[in-house]
Amino acid sequence: MPEVKLITPPDSIHDSNKSILLINFNDTLKEGFNKAMTGIDYDVNIYLYDFERMLNEQWLIATISFVDNIVINTEGLDGHWLLGYILSKSKTFYFAPDNGKQPYKLLNANRIYSFEEASKIFVKKTEPALTNVMSEKLNNPED
Repeated sequence: MPEVKLITPPDSIHDSNKSILLINFNDTLKEGFNKAMTGIDYDVNIYLYDFERMLNEQWLIATISFVDNIVINTEGLDGHWLLGYILSKSKTFYFAPDNGKQPYKLLNANRIYSFEEASKIFVKKTEPALTNVMSEKLNNPED
């Protein structure tokens, strides 16, 4: 059975597990994420950050730099100074209210409406191709 670690500020874990940062999630999004996690067969680190309850933006910026994926609920964050930075990352997926005022698609095309369409988030990271080539050469030195 895979191990799921839930991590909040000020903690962090640096291991080889897939890591996902969830920002500003309400209860409905948390439930959707939990349902989407069923069937995952690998260990995962889930980082949680809530702009209303947590005031550790240094931790958030540091965590953004090393997680594999970021999922943010942009509702209520229109004027937050970190929103543009977070959306500028290609590993960021976002939920946004449908009021047409946010031009987020100019920064990021990874808008999602539900976790069913966000299968890229749960793709297990693999070893770099160079590592695979090197291990083959070590195992077959005659080539």
